[in-house]
Amino acid sequence: MTLRRHQICQPAAAKKGDNDDDFKPQQMLDGAVETVAGFVPSSVPRGIAKGGVYALGGLLVFGLIQKVLSGLLTLALLGTLGYLYLSLSGGDDDDEGGGRKRQQSGSEADDDGSPLSDARRIMDKYK
Repeated sequence: MTLRRHQICQPAAAKKGDNDDDFKPQQMLDGAVETVAGFVPSSVPRGIAKGGVYALGGLLVFGLIQKVLSGLLTLALLGTLGYLYLSLSGGDDDDEGGGRKRQQSGSEADDDGSPLSDARRIMDKYK
C-alpha cells in the first residue's frame, strides 16, 4: 500500500469521515498510528506493525517524560542545596555585604574573645 502526500497530510478525523464535533485525541492517535504503520512493508501483518508503532511511540514518550522529570529533580535538588548552603553559612553576616564584619570600638573589641583581641591583650601585657 503506497500513500500519497495528500493522504498523509489529511487530519485523522477527515480520513474517517467523522464530524469535527466528535474529534477526540484517540482518533488522532489512531490516525497517526495508521499513517506510520503504512510505511512498514506490506509483508509485515498490520496488527504487528501497529503494535510496533505503539511500542516505539510509548518508549519515546516514556524517554521524554523521564528526561524532563530528571532535569526538574536535579534542578530542585541543586536549588535546595544552594539555599541550605547560603542560609546555614550566612548566619553571622551583616547587611553591609562583602563578608566584612563591623569594626568594634575599644572595650567591645577586647571582650569578644577573638584571637585578635587575645593577641592584643598579650601584647599590651608585655609593653
